[in-house]
Amino acid sequence: MNNQIYSASDTYSAVKSSPTAMGKRLWNPTLEQLKNANVVNFAAFVKAKHGFDWRGDFQALWRWSVTEIPAFWESVWNWHGIVGEMGQRRLINETKMPGAVFFPDASLNFAENILANADDSPAISAHGEDGRHITLSRAELASKVMALAGWLKANNVVRGDRVAAFTPNVAEAVITMLATATLGAVYSSCSPDFGVSGAVDRFGQIKPKILMACDGYFYAGKKIDRMPLVSDLVAKLPSLEATLILPYLNNSPDCRKIPNAVLFKTALDTAKPVEDF
Repeated sequence: MNNQIYSASDTYSAVKSSPTAMGKRLWNPTLEQLKNANVVNFAAFVKAKHGFDWRGDFQALWRWSVTEIPAFWESVWNWHGIVGEMGQRRLINETKMPGAVFFPDASLNFAENILANADDSPAISAHGEDGRHITLSRAELASKVMALAGWLKANNVVRGDRVAAFTPNVAEAVITMLATATLGAVYSSCSPDFGVSGAVDRFGQIKPKILMACDGYFYAGKKIDRMPLVSDLVAKLPSLEATLILPYLNNSPDCRKIPNAVLFKTALDTAKPVEDF
């Protein structure tokens, strides 16, 4: 996420290699590759912020990272451009593994970080077995996520609630996950080839408020209708307040047996998008 390029001066031309007894070196990066390497940019950031000059020596940079631990992790956070509150502490129980905790006071939103810099560059390229291909730019993805988050919010989803998804690996699954995270809720999913018992075992224990489910999927060139199973699944999840139906096989699946069912596109088109995280 870091968009700022820190001048590496000419340190990239002096990157040192430690002697090795492993034999002949197989490859060396070019000076241009060194100049544009992330580690060089990070080292220049560290020098600008903390005054440590690695002088092109990776081992020296590593030693600094394990002796100036709080400064190193603060640099990692800031160099990456993480959106959120870092908090006062960088690391506690630093000598324990397990037991070390990084940024114990931090607060951030996963979706906010993923959707930062929502421009026209590609975000999703989704291919289906039936030949369909959907592409979404970062801006398009952000627009759909914020719209669906608005629909979820209007259906009483708040921080800590759970949203379940019975879906193939499609763009709408990513949109639902990010919309859920936008509100601070929890997302859980399983493939639509699960049987009803397996899906209930997974979702029943988390008591989801919303279910997103596809009407079916393709396998080995065949259409696999899942609407009867979705109906059974909804009946076995008493915590549900609404169900999003993704028309994957048919444009107008029969939702009459599913209480409070809304088509995915309808939810996007009618919702008032949330404006922030």
